[in-house]
Amino acid sequence: MTYNLKDNIAYRILESRMSHKFISDIEQIETDITPILNEISIYFNNYTLHDINHSLRVLYNMCAIAGNDTLKDMSDLELAMIIYVALLHDVGMWISSDEIIQIENSPPFDYYLRKNNRNKTLALQDYIRPIHGKRSYEYLMSDKKIIRLLSDRDLSTVSFAEDVALICQSHMESIRWIDEKLKENFAKKYCYNSKYIALLLRLADYIDFDSQRAPQYLLEHKHLGNFSYMEWKKHAVVCNQDKVDEERKEIFFDIECDDFNLYSLLYNL
Repeated sequence: MTYNLKDNIAYRILESRMSHKFISDIEQIETDITPILNEISIYFNNYTLHDINHSLRVLYNMCAIAGNDTLKDMSDLELAMIIYVALLHDVGMWISSDEIIQIENSPPFDYYLRKNNRNKTLALQDYIRPIHGKRSYEYLMSDKKIIRLLSDRDLSTVSFAEDVALICQSHMESIRWIDEKLKENFAKKYCYNSKYIALLLRLADYIDFDSQRAPQYLLEHKHLGNFSYMEWKKHAVVCNQDKVDEERKEIFFDIECDDFNLYSLLYNL
């Protein structure tokens, strides 16, 4: 299934309200971040996909979990924040060639090399994955263009960039971290609840779990270790792409699996 930003309910509500500032900024962020996200698989080729399509599916999941009635009651900024964090939450998975050299020459990297039998690619993946939420925060707070886009043009002193960055970081942090670091925020003309958006992001990211993130054709052409192979196979046996039943207020998975070990891994997620 193909997901499109302009077909998303949050985007359409902003469009219906003629919220041109947010629409323009959202479209620019999608344009800028797409090639960055699509490069992640170069260095993380054993991982399930973290490309722009994953981000758009996360956005659709966030909106489905919230529900149309709730979305219609949100402020323009709160709707925009949902779109921002969906698009940007995995940017910390991206890594430059210069940064790779720095990491590989740093003392902590030796631990990951030893853990992964001196395989530099696996060691780098192991190094980045658990900290990519924090790296997303650092990326966003160092990107001047994104900071400018995530600011109120009518009030140059009001910026939402750090809150967006913290919510992006939150998808790899504990619930206690979310409770302590995030809050309900108020700015002139706008209000938004960072904790609520963070929880939507966490759930929406978690349930993007099916063959769209681990295509069977691609799996057949990869040479994966046992752990990575099982991670891909776990996704492959999930049949339903829409995980949220909005009428029944339920999240559900349809699974077809005849492998007991694989089923056990899925059951214990």
